[in-house]
Amino acid sequence: MIDCIQASQYEEAESLLDRILIEDPDFAEACNQRAILHHLTGRYESSMMACHRTLALNPHHYGAAAGLGHNHFHLGNFTEARAAFRKALTIHPRMEGIRQAIRRCKLAAADCC
Repeated sequence: MIDCIQASQYEEAESLLDRILIEDPDFAEACNQRAILHHLTGRYESSMMACHRTLALNPHHYGAAAGLGHNHFHLGNFTEARAAFRKALTIHPRMEGIRQAIRRCKLAAADCC
């Protein structure tokens, strides 16, 4: 499934994720992979739902918290994006990329208002 996503074989990845999640709906990483797939295909709202599901199953899932931030950013919800990125930093405080994302949110919010 991850190989399919990396190879941009999105329909095959979606089919595999559907089968995995039917078999085990509480598999947090499969929910997170669905969030990644939906983000990559521009389905940001659906991706956020999958991120929330992942975090409900595993509150310490750094990738899902960061994913929420990326989705909010793409939707122009910069305040929500910063909050999600901050949560990701509380889970994994050494990620400089997330600090940069917070700075991008601040700049984007200043530019749009």
